[in-house]
Amino acid sequence: MPTPALDGSDGLDLQLGAESFRHVFAGDVPEATTRLLAATRRPVSASTFGDQATAAAWRTVPSWHTVPSWSLVAGRSERPGYPARTPSVPGGAVGARSVEVDSSHLPLLSRPDAVTGLITAAAGSVRD
Repeated sequence: MPTPALDGSDGLDLQLGAESFRHVFAGDVPEATTRLLAATRRPVSASTFGDQATAAAWRTVPSWHTVPSWSLVAGRSERPGYPARTPSVPGGAVGARSVEVDSSHLPLLSRPDAVTGLITAAAGSVRD
């Protein structure tokens, strides 16, 4: 969908259709929550996939990364009935400490225990 970019130039937003949202993005999130997410999400700017970062905090700041094991958004899946798993960029490639989570792309909603564990481990490993 055409949308003005932040600098005022012509931009393009991409959005996954509501009928595909649960399957692709949130297959293990309760259906009512998935419907709400699909109806209220913000589209992603197409420029996201080509823009270059001018600085990357992970180069100088300790980083942690969850890897959802069957996120179709990240090009991965080990869930029956979903496409075969394909390689994704591991957090180690950017110096992050990675934790694989058995979830869709939204482990914060479907596996808050795993995300909380990662945050707790990250906080416990950082010194002033």
